[in-house]
Amino acid sequence: MKKIDELLSEAQRLKDEVALRLHLASAEAKEQYETLSGRLEILRAKASKIGDTAAETAENVADAVKMAAEDASVDDAKAAAELAAEELRNGFERLKKLV
Repeated sequence: MKKIDELLSEAQRLKDEVALRLHLASAEAKEQYETLSGRLEILRAKASKIGDTAAETAENVADAVKMAAEDASVDDAKAAAELAAEELRNGFERLKKLV
């Protein structure tokens, strides 16, 4: 009986350890989700702004030129947005595997 009690005790300890790890993993996954969600919203706003700027009429080209002079060219901004979108997608893929 002593051996069974020891095995059951060890099984309970392992169960508790796994439960704690799952809880911690859930908290980490939630934190990553919140971070990535915030970044997605920021990127959407920036991408929308870039798209709007690129699609504006000749009257607003001056604004695009100003943006290019201040930050980067429109192509550079688009490339940066694409890279950021890929990083977000990859982050959500990693998160998906955790959940």
